[in-house]
Amino acid sequence: MDIVLLYATDGLFKGNKCLRFGFILFVLGFLIISGCSATPTATARIPAQSTKPSGIILPSAIPTNTPTSTPSPTSRPTCDQIEGSLEFTSYTGIVNEDEIPVIVYLPPCYGRFEHTYPVLYALHGYPLDETHWLDLGIIEVVEGGYASERWPHFLIVLPFIPQTLNIQTDGGEGSYEQEFIEGLHQNIIKDYQVRSGAEFTALAGVSRGAVWALEIGLRNSEVIGIVASLSPALHVNNPRPGYDPFQLIRESPDLPDRIFLSVGTEEGGFHDKTVEFVELLTSFDIQHTYFETGGRHDNSTWIGIMDDVIAFITMEW
Repeated sequence: MDIVLLYATDGLFKGNKCLRFGFILFVLGFLIISGCSATPTATARIPAQSTKPSGIILPSAIPTNTPTSTPSPTSRPTCDQIEGSLEFTSYTGIVNEDEIPVIVYLPPCYGRFEHTYPVLYALHGYPLDETHWLDLGIIEVVEGGYASERWPHFLIVLPFIPQTLNIQTDGGEGSYEQEFIEGLHQNIIKDYQVRSGAEFTALAGVSRGAVWALEIGLRNSEVIGIVASLSPALHVNNPRPGYDPFQLIRESPDLPDRIFLSVGTEEGGFHDKTVEFVELLTSFDIQHTYFETGGRHDNSTWIGIMDDVIAFITMEW
């Protein structure tokens, strides 16, 4: 607009070059003074559509430093309970179709959140029952570990092994192995919030239950990823070759990722045969953990090692 005004004054001073030139200087001076006195704005305004001729590159919009809020991390459910609970229940067996007692330990706040848990199956000795591991103080040890945040919450399943399956079968179809895999385990994963995967499934046992832990675990590594065998009764075990833990170590291509064994120095045949089994593992370069403690073949020996057993089982949970 300013340039148009200058050219419009050309007719007013036609023939008088001095007046015309002076007027032009006056107008230019006025424009310069007006431009210097204008107050600059803080933010540059960039038009939405440019009227610049084509072929001229326009500067891109200058990004502002407007802060963006960082989303807070998803809040983790907190548990205000310090003790879990025991369910004394049963399930219908697969092999003999009887109602088989089982105790299920549910960790604190179980069921309050959509959360799945690792599971530990713990098998009793002969001729005891599903309460054996309660007598060994497993709940007190586990909840002590919760309090000190040594391991995460998990389920514990304490099944009764029917006597006819416990000492009169050695593995495979019609044995406690079938009862465990097709009966107990399937019922637990159906009815409880159990985390899937062999790495989150542990099987432990004491004495006769420790032999079953080895036999079932070594033959079913796709289901059981962790095996803990406490004072296994290997010296009185007479299975067929396909179900013999010694033979399974020599021939099985797939074994559980983590194996734990323990025995007391005063356990006689239990000790000697366990040491032989450990030496076999070593000779085949199979990774394992072995604890040898003082003590006889009784509850005091297993109570004394319970903390180490749970620490091993939950190491990668």
